[in-house]
Amino acid sequence: MFPVVTDELIARLDETFRRKPDESMPHRDIDFWIGEQRVIDCIRRWYVEQQEGLS
Repeated sequence: MFPVVTDELIARLDETFRRKPDESMPHRDIDFWIGEQRVIDCIRRWYVEQQEGLS
């Protein structure tokens, strides 16, 4: 069985979505950033659960 979330995916997410919001960002961009972070957190939880299931 192939893993759903891989080390490569996690690394790619870290590389792509590393940016932090700053005070000059409009509220809409901050809302998008928050949404992106929630999705990334969910994927990270899947990764951890997947690793625990393989042990």
